[in-house]
Amino acid sequence: SGAGVESAILAAMEEEKKMLESGNELEIADVRHTLAHALMRADRLQEALDTLELVLAGRRNVLGEDDELVAGVYNDMAIIHVMRSDFAVGLKLYQRCLKIKQVIGADKLSRAGVISDIADLY
Repeated sequence: SGAGVESAILAAMEEEKKMLESGNELEIADVRHTLAHALMRADRLQEALDTLELVLAGRRNVLGEDDELVAGVYNDMAIIHVMRSDFAVGLKLYQRCLKIKQVIGADKLSRAGVISDIADLY
């Protein structure tokens, strides 16, 4: 429901404020990722994308590029671009996600999900 999604957004924003005070970059990124998902459900796609950019920066800063959590952000960003019919950017982001999953040796099911998402674009 709309009210439920809005309350999830507000709760995530409150949690983000608390985490910003703690200074733990990974915890802040986790809370922001939750916020981005709530924004996606509310069809607030640009806000979700902006929030995911912050998540990506935080996770890459701490974990580096080749990490499952970083791959997940690229995947979510790809979903938003596809939802906005920006298929070329969506494809590039899915490919980046898949490359990371291949580099880190993610399980076949995880890689297959991304491959399926890529195939759906064709």
